[in-house]
Amino acid sequence: MRANVRYWLLPGLSPVEMLAADYFNQRFSAHWHLGYAVGVVTRGAQRFRADGLAWSAGPGDVVTLNPGQVHDGEALTPGGWSVRMAYFPGPALAALLGVGEPGAFGCPVARQPALASAFLDWHDAMETEHDPVRALAATRAFAALLRPSLLPGTKAGAAEAALQAERQRLVGLADVGAAAVSALAEPRALSRFTVWRQCKSGLGIAPKPLMTHLRLIAVKRLLVEGHPVADAALACGFHDQSHLTRQFASAYGITPAQFRRVAGGAAVPAGPG
Repeated sequence: MRANVRYWLLPGLSPVEMLAADYFNQRFSAHWHLGYAVGVVTRGAQRFRADGLAWSAGPGDVVTLNPGQVHDGEALTPGGWSVRMAYFPGPALAALLGVGEPGAFGCPVARQPALASAFLDWHDAMETEHDPVRALAATRAFAALLRPSLLPGTKAGAAEAALQAERQRLVGLADVGAAAVSALAEPRALSRFTVWRQCKSGLGIAPKPLMTHLRLIAVKRLLVEGHPVADAALACGFHDQSHLTRQFASAYGITPAQFRRVAGGAAVPAGPG
């Protein structure tokens, strides 16, 4: 059954990507976000791997992911799952929380009924609410309950600090581009297996999907600038538009055409996925 996805942007200097989706047969390939992801499962259950560990999330569970945190995803229950997500660029999340630096989420899945309820109220208000007073109240309630979930960088343990450093490497690679990844072996003439092992152990993703996702990030930037999907596909190394569409949907759960209709002309968003 085909996924039912609603996708929109909250305007601002750092637009927040919003998604409400019913997934049935969706399987997300390994990928990461440039910003923070926050969501709540509302139906069914999903499973995914993040930082090399297996996680599952069912109705009412809060899902949180940090920038550069590699993960995948698929249905855990036969009927798939429904989820509401928000993808925050770092500055947007900092503004929401009223902090200088957001820090990092400690656990990808948490059972926090009050936070889940506040998030869903806020998410609904950002989609349908025309009363600015109610929207502001929902935003404040959500921010107050989300803030304790983030661990300031200065208080992170050694293991978490190391993970954050690797995630930032992935975020930084998005600015370098996919071509640089293919040259990783050149300075010391490393074997392909050695490069694969170093990517997999250090970044949590093998070179081929790493390069694919870097190309997808480049595609998103071209689509935001208003380039046609077919042109963006060829410019970023995809065989054709259909090849790009398959890879894009596998990583983000929406098609490049859907993304372009909403995000064209906006600043480069941080998600989804």
